[in-house]
Amino acid sequence: MDSVSDEAVRVTGRNIDWPAIHENLQQKIANAEYWSDNHSTQAFHLPAEIKTTILYIARRDATQKSKHLIELNIFGNMRSSEPNWAKLYINLYWRSVRQVTAWQVFRFLEHHGVLNWECLTCDMESNLPSTGMLKSLLACFSKIAEWDKQSQMAKVPMQNGYEYNADVQWLAAVIGQSNLSIRLDVIAQLIAASGLLGEILEGKYAAFKKSFPDAKLAGAQQGQQGQQNSSGRVPSTQTFGSWLPHKLSRDVRSFNAEILSYFARAATIEKVCSAVDPAARGLLTLTYEAKE
Repeated sequence: MDSVSDEAVRVTGRNIDWPAIHENLQQKIANAEYWSDNHSTQAFHLPAEIKTTILYIARRDATQKSKHLIELNIFGNMRSSEPNWAKLYINLYWRSVRQVTAWQVFRFLEHHGVLNWECLTCDMESNLPSTGMLKSLLACFSKIAEWDKQSQMAKVPMQNGYEYNADVQWLAAVIGQSNLSIRLDVIAQLIAASGLLGEILEGKYAAFKKSFPDAKLAGAQQGQQGQQNSSGRVPSTQTFGSWLPHKLSRDVRSFNAEILSYFARAATIEKVCSAVDPAARGLLTLTYEAKE
């Protein structure tokens, strides 16, 4: 696989059941005034049931064992007598949009034969050499750069370190599991043609190609396989609101059950997001045809 055309992507990319991100929502995520004014703490009201759900999500993610440090800003706020619901909601919503986008990229590459569902058995924390290289490639896209800017410029509250980049880490780890021997410039072309991560930033991309000349995936690379927790809970990177599937079993029956448990997490988060913004309805409605 040496090249890809925009036309091929447009034709073969139709009729895929991707969760849609409403254009109005995209504008809200990018607009700092929306967060600071329309959703100020004073004017922010959530039903008691939704507050309970947010606390459930935070407590669940805080108690998962992980090599990562706890997100103190979020989990500390959760323990206060009156959590800042506006900030918790905004942070959760923002991360949800990011994860949906990462999932869309996976489904797009899976549709084009670059990835398959077995890639989700990898451990996103295994840090194979290809993962770092692919993270550098993904950083060349405008949407990734905008996400970083939103966090660093405090447009999104309660960030603590770089835990919010777990979705980029996940996508890089999953792409690294491709069975194809494929050049990374071809993967970049595919992602760019999809429009899911915006445009390629030429300056960053030139620097990437200088650092990784003729970069490619060798194919059939198998990372460390993860395992579900003995309690039956899905594994977590101890990141607030995480739901992207990884560490899935290679056993077909277990794989089917485990991926659906991730989607159940996504459904819980969608319930919170849509309680304030109706545009979020359907944002995390994910579908999966069980393997046989």
